[in-house]
Amino acid sequence: MSEIDYLAKRPEVTQKLNKAIKEQEQKKAERAQGVRGGGGGEDDESGEEVSGEATEQEVALFVDIGVMALKDVKDVEMQTANPPLLQKGMLHYEGGWPKEIDVTDDEQKQRYCKKLEKEEGYTQTILGLCDTMETTILQNSAIDIYEEYFEGCEGLGGEDVSSGEAGGKGGGDRMLKVKSEFKDQHDRPALDISIQKQQQQERFAVAYGPYYYQQPIKSHDSLIWNMTSSSSPEQTLNCYSPAVSVDFHSRENSLLCCGFRNGTVGCYDLRKGPDCICTTDVSVSHKDFVTRASWINSKTHSELFSAGEDGCVKWWDIRNMAQPTDFAYCDPTRRNEPQNALVVSCLDVKFIVAGSE
Repeated sequence: MSEIDYLAKRPEVTQKLNKAIKEQEQKKAERAQGVRGGGGGEDDESGEEVSGEATEQEVALFVDIGVMALKDVKDVEMQTANPPLLQKGMLHYEGGWPKEIDVTDDEQKQRYCKKLEKEEGYTQTILGLCDTMETTILQNSAIDIYEEYFEGCEGLGGEDVSSGEAGGKGGGDRMLKVKSEFKDQHDRPALDISIQKQQQQERFAVAYGPYYYQQPIKSHDSLIWNMTSSSSPEQTLNCYSPAVSVDFHSRENSLLCCGFRNGTVGCYDLRKGPDCICTTDVSVSHKDFVTRASWINSKTHSELFSAGEDGCVKWWDIRNMAQPTDFAYCDPTRRNEPQNALVVSCLDVKFIVAGSE
């Protein structure tokens, strides 16, 4: 449908068209009467048949067509071709080598590296790359991996703290850092630690137990940890009572003595398994829990001391644990009576020194 046909069907346009058609018909009729009355004259130029509908030319004479709402008409229509898109990846196995160098041949790469080292300007190029690399590293501001946590603190320092000279005040610039974290799966508090240094590896024993006597505990076992592996313990020692004190033998690397909460003392041989090889009887042991068990230097390498809450220090030989070799009470009156004994909280076997609360 053309725009003229569309406008011709509107009411206001139709009224104008009908009015114009009637005026045109009247003019034609008057002309026709004048021809008949005059008996001749000029021929009727409008010999066309008058119809009730307006033609396109007539509508165009009386209608003002707006062009604001007309549809756009394309003179030329074309479809451009889409560019092909491909997704590709690249495996950077080893780069920086010339094309003639086979990266899978180590000998060929070594020869090429030696050839480069002999060229002039090699040293200056390496020094220039070091400056560039240092600048790039310092630009990493996301995580400050070079942060000095104890900057400005006295007593922390770098070389020899015992000399008291390095690092100025406090004996040097030594830094304290956590190397590894050894965590018990039962979250028990550690009561005592004994470190053993060997030629090939370092390990330590930990006694776990409750702080208070009636506090419940999930496990009585003590653990042997290797310093090179913090994920799991190297060995688990089966303890019939929570261990309060542990001590590695200074010469026999496989021997370990323990003081237990029930007052007994036991000895473990790590080569023979996780169970005690010998233990004291409850009747001859401490009347309260053991505070310290420690080996002493002897010719037989089988003697140890133990101290307890009952105020008694006992001398044991693991070759015969039925009875203590000797014992003494921490009695300030020097009467060696248990009712006057003070609690022995610490023990040093080098000079047989006992401390009390």
